[in-house]
Amino acid sequence: MRLIIASDIHGSAKSAKAVIEKAKAGDKIILLGDIYNHGPRNPLPEGWAPMELAALLNQNKNRMSVIFGNCDSEVDQMISEFPFKKKLTLKLDRTLFFSHGHKFNAQNPPKNLDKGSAVFYGHFHIPFIKEKDGLFF
Repeated sequence: MRLIIASDIHGSAKSAKAVIEKAKAGDKIILLGDIYNHGPRNPLPEGWAPMELAALLNQNKNRMSVIFGNCDSEVDQMISEFPFKKKLTLKLDRTLFFSHGHKFNAQNPPKNLDKGSAVFYGHFHIPFIKEKDGLFF
């Protein structure tokens, strides 16, 4: 199984299409929050079309997990045929922990993860990979 992970689409159908096009049959897509709304501090993204985005995501609902971000709301769930989760944990050869990042991140890691676990989050719009205290972020 291959994981396709993206975050902070903020209503861009164009960005979501790019993510979905990278995913092949059998791949799982994990979206780390801030799906439809751009938020008051962010400009409208290129390709902003929340209803088009909802239709696209609903078509792919069976291979997606979606995390609730700080710009997501209850009304977003009304146009979505998939649940939003607060967090997600997958146990593979190591534990993979997924959240949006506004609560759990490298400065405030989730508790009780084994050394070697990986923590994935977005929120800050800055990609990086680093190790801290035995966890990979």
